Amino acid sequence: MSYQNKRRLGAHLFGAVSAFLLTAVMAVSAEGPAAEVIVTPQNPEIKVGDSIVITAEGRDKDGNIVPVSDPHWEADGQCGTITPDPNDPSKAIYTATAEGTDCYALCYQGPPSSGGAYASTDIRVVPIKQLSPYLTRTEVSPNNVKLTVGETQLFTATGYDQNGNKYQFEPIWSADGGTVNQNGSYTATIPGDFTVTASAQDSDITGEAKLTIGDQSSVYLEKIEVAPSSVSMVAGQQQLFTAAGYDQNGKPINFKPLWSADGGTVGANGAYTATKEGSFAVTAANQDGSVIGSAAVTVEAAKGDEAKPNAGWCIGGAALLALAAGAFLLQRRRKAS
Repeated sequence: MSYQNKRRLGAHLFGAVSAFLLTAVMAVSAEGPAAEVIVTPQNPEIKVGDSIVITAEGRDKDGNIVPVSDPHWEADGQCGTITPDPNDPSKAIYTATAEGTDCYALCYQGPPSSGGAYASTDIRVVPIKQLSPYLTRTEVSPNNVKLTVGETQLFTATGYDQNGNKYQFEPIWSADGGTVNQNGSYTATIPGDFTVTASAQDSDITGEAKLTIGDQSSVYLEKIEVAPSSVSMVAGQQQLFTAAGYDQNGKPINFKPLWSADGGTVGANGAYTATKEGSFAVTAANQDGSVIGSAAVTVEAAKGDEAKPNAGWCIGGAALLALAAGAFLLQRRRKAS
């Protein structure tokens, strides 16, 4: 057989096979609707907000897989919604919108009113599990602190979770000026404006506190407080007063008070003695008298100073009364005899 005759024979056989296959495909396509519809997966469980793909598959009377003709999808409408796949109508996406146990997805072959085969799957929609708490915010206190070189300040860090509740964590402390240990105790070593930071392990959440550190030479006495600030006394009594000094930043500062009083006497240690009735002031001042603090004192007369009967007169009078009574009784006896 010549080469060209072989080519003609091959082309003829190829055409015959193609025609046979096309006829087979057309025969399958011409099959009627599926005798049974199967929906998968069956009885799935999903969380609110999640989605799942539902697939419908047909079976003929012999159990062979066949397409589902004109699938129509339906969902319960209370627990979720269903959306057919635009590229493959035998599939649909069920999206859970609310918790429930009587939820379903259903696929009809043809319109529901046609009475064709259908199948469904029950779906259980469960609530979203509460997320474990995690750190979302850290607050460091106190904030906006003013110190002088050499002073210390204890800082604390409080964490909060995504729900605003307190969250326990171990803060990692750092400072860009001065020193801070892992207990949060800060020591001012140089003057300037600095930040103390609390961070957490494996987290980018941090909290900060601002500090202003002044030089010791710039600190001065601004206020003196005397305690107690007011007192009522009786003449002859004593009261010990103390004086506390504060600098311009409200921090305690040491100084030697000079004591004075405009009534009564007060010693160098603040011990005051009330000597007379009246209202007086006990004053503590610094060495040059530029800053003073005072306490109010009210002195009353001692009760023992009130007028009292003469003890000797009382005793003598009692004796005279006794003698008079005895003489009277004696005279009556004589008369009676």
